[in-house]
Amino acid sequence: MEPFAQHVRDDPEITGATFGGEEHVVALFADDAVVALENPLRALLAFLKEVETFGEVSDVKINLSKSQPLSLTLPKDTMELLGGQYPFQ
Repeated sequence: MEPFAQHVRDDPEITGATFGGEEHVVALFADDAVVALENPLRALLAFLKEVETFGEVSDVKINLSKSQPLSLTLPKDTMELLGGQYPFQ
């Protein structure tokens, strides 16, 4: 999973959340990943393209239907919009 995470971190279209002056995009633990996006309306599509590419080259699939978005700052209507466009739980 680390090569996938590094590829996501290197993608200029995917901007992570900034905490303590550092940008954080992907954190891995065993077979779980936490993704923090600064602007999910823009970055989520690029992230999902990375997920698709990773699945094609590694034959490892990320189960998006088990994935859950968590918003710290997005308005409820934006979360509903994202929920209607993407296959998250």
